[in-house]
Amino acid sequence: MFGTLTVDETNDTDGDGVGDHADNCPGTATGASVDTDGYSVTQLDADGDGVNNDADNCPGTATAASVDTNGCSAIQLDADGDGVNNDADN
Repeated sequence: MFGTLTVDETNDTDGDGVGDHADNCPGTATGASVDTDGYSVTQLDADGDGVNNDADNCPGTATAASVDTNGCSAIQLDADGDGVNNDADN
């Protein structure tokens, strides 16, 4: 015999306005604005490099590029500090 699963749609543990049943990002900081999935802007990763926007020093990294902990691929770095990224530096 099968039972009926009841979802408490009123429970919102992190208080972001998105119920726990639909919240893809539990633990959002109190008072943060979120999208309909429960993500705040800082919890998103717009370029898909595995580093959230708030910690990503190199937004717009190419798809599938390997990145460092700051979200930068090798060509986005400036190893010699001359203001020219490695990929364009002679």
